[in-house]
Amino acid sequence: MLIAFLCAALSGMGVGGGGLLLIYLTMFTDSGRQRAQMYNLLFFMCASAASLLIHADKRKIDLRVTALISAAGIPGAVLGAALSGASGDDAIGILIGAFLFVSGAASLFSKRKQK
Repeated sequence: MLIAFLCAALSGMGVGGGGLLLIYLTMFTDSGRQRAQMYNLLFFMCASAASLLIHADKRKIDLRVTALISAAGIPGAVLGAALSGASGDDAIGILIGAFLFVSGAASLFSKRKQK
């Protein structure tokens, strides 16, 4: 619970606590990669639900953009779930590791525009 709390706090600050939770679950617990992914997705869904409520209350949600993203995201999620079920545990770990490495490197080396 302490790790989940710390990851939630980091996620709230924009650090990417979900990725850290996934690393913790796969390296320091007996969770398999698929179970760790499930916990990570549940964690993300809870955090997203809280964020959605706050943004909806402040009327900061563009429904046209939301519909467009959903139209692409839902089929992508179904395809990803099918590929995850069909591939082995090692393939999932390699893909997650590659994604975390690339996104971390992009964040580290990107030039930020100053306002």
